[in-house]
Amino acid sequence: MSSQPDAFSPPLYPSSPTAAEAAAMADAETAFSDTVLSDDRLNRLADTAFAKAARQLQGELLLSANDYRLLEEMNRHTKREYGSVAHHVQSIGLQGLPMRKTYQDYIPQLAQMDSIMNQVDKLDRMARELDQYTQELEAKVYRLLKE
Repeated sequence: MSSQPDAFSPPLYPSSPTAAEAAAMADAETAFSDTVLSDDRLNRLADTAFAKAARQLQGELLLSANDYRLLEEMNRHTKREYGSVAHHVQSIGLQGLPMRKTYQDYIPQLAQMDSIMNQVDKLDRMARELDQYTQELEAKVYRLLKE
């Protein structure tokens, strides 16, 4: 093998670039450096991203805080409503005490009325039986008189 490069392989020791090549390389470096983010630009983008994430989190926390305030207000309103209902129930209960006492006072009279109703029913049955018996007697007397 010879130390001479052949026509198709790149030279072992590159020669210095020509002016056109140097200008093309400078343009390529400028284009590349424009696409590659500098440290300052990276820092600004990171700061912007963190600021946006912080705003997002603050918004979510504010939303949660508002939800909790609404829930707290709903709980207060419910407490007031049930307090009012409890007051009404107590009032009704207190109003019911005299009625219960009156009912207790009337229990003997109610029992006496039930007894009287039973006696009236018994008398009514007896009156019907007596009426039926008198009708039968009338029928017998009528038959006897006809004969």
